[in-house]
Amino acid sequence: MTRAIERLLLSLAFSAAAMALPSQERPEAARTTQKDSPQTDAQKPPADTAKTQETQRVYRVGEGVTAPQVIKKLDPHYSEEALRARRQGTVELYVEIEPDGKAHNIQVRRGLGLGLDEKAIEAVRKWKFKPGMKEGHPVTVRATVAMGFLATSKDEDDLFSKAANEPDPARKLKLLDKWKQKYPQTLYDEARLRWYMKAFEDTGQGAAAVQTANELLALAPDDFLANHAIATQTPFLGSTDQEARENAGKAAGAVLRTADQEFASNNKPPNVSDGDWAGRKNMALATAHRALGWVAMTEKKNETAEQEFLKTLELNLSAAQVSLWLGNVTMAQNDPEKQTLALFSLARAAAYDGPSGLKPQDRQRVEASLANAYRNYHGEDQEGLAELKRLAKDSPLPPDGFIIKPKEEARAKE
Repeated sequence: MTRAIERLLLSLAFSAAAMALPSQERPEAARTTQKDSPQTDAQKPPADTAKTQETQRVYRVGEGVTAPQVIKKLDPHYSEEALRARRQGTVELYVEIEPDGKAHNIQVRRGLGLGLDEKAIEAVRKWKFKPGMKEGHPVTVRATVAMGFLATSKDEDDLFSKAANEPDPARKLKLLDKWKQKYPQTLYDEARLRWYMKAFEDTGQGAAAVQTANELLALAPDDFLANHAIATQTPFLGSTDQEARENAGKAAGAVLRTADQEFASNNKPPNVSDGDWAGRKNMALATAHRALGWVAMTEKKNETAEQEFLKTLELNLSAAQVSLWLGNVTMAQNDPEKQTLALFSLARAAAYDGPSGLKPQDRQRVEASLANAYRNYHGEDQEGLAELKRLAKDSPLPPDGFIIKPKEEARAKE
């Protein structure tokens, strides 16, 4: 296995060829300003304006302009598509190193496709440079960066293929462990972490899935699947400490922020219908709102939790656990106006026995709590309680106009 390598060609700027680089090779020539045009005193801009124009110019190295220096760099990662196709070669990028020490106006001059161009751009954006200098001041300097991608050995390719094609998650974990033991460092690092994460989820190892998702985010910030895994698993791991809450909240926010991009029409697999694709997006959004509701609930921010849980149930009608949480946070507010929602939500958690419903023993415990809460608020009314459970079994939220009256009003009506 050969590691992905990069080759910085800033030295090109020192050569005669770079000094003679024609202006049309620079993708954004409009940003260049004339620096040698004669000016009269009346035409000369004020000092501050002149300084601003100076910082907006894009220079080549030479004639008093020093070359930027790399002080921090990260290796590019292979895309899964390129790994499967064993695509290798060099991606050549045009960059402008600005005074902030970062690469801007990054454009592909020569690419490889299959996601490698994007991986090269992603890597160089994370590099940190000491900017080029002119007359003691940092200035923007053009450069070319070439990043090489080399394929792995045949032996590791075989391990990759076996893990990729194994449908059983428990056996996949064993194959991944074997691969990791033999090749702890790999070009396939992101792919391997994603497979680990999914296999941990599929085998009920939520804590391991979250840990792996955090490792993946260190390599690929804003990875949608990693954030989704954290938002999905964290509320059910039994930990409510600050680190868990912050991690879940951050991941849920990232899911909401990137869902439109993740579920854009051009990302839809050809064998998935438009309706199913929209449904997957709604489920992802529901997962994020559930996590945000859980965070608020554990922090005793019951009104915020209520709003997040309501958003969840609008997107995922069968989330019985969320109905239970919604009942608890609304009941805790001691608001007479919300008692109907609280009791209806508890009834939903107790009565709903479809997909994503609570386990039978859990529903029995909720039903006992519901009966007690209903009696304390409304009074003894077995017929009314049965009707409440019947309605709640069919819908996660009370129908319009449905109200459970407090016992005082119920007795007065009788």
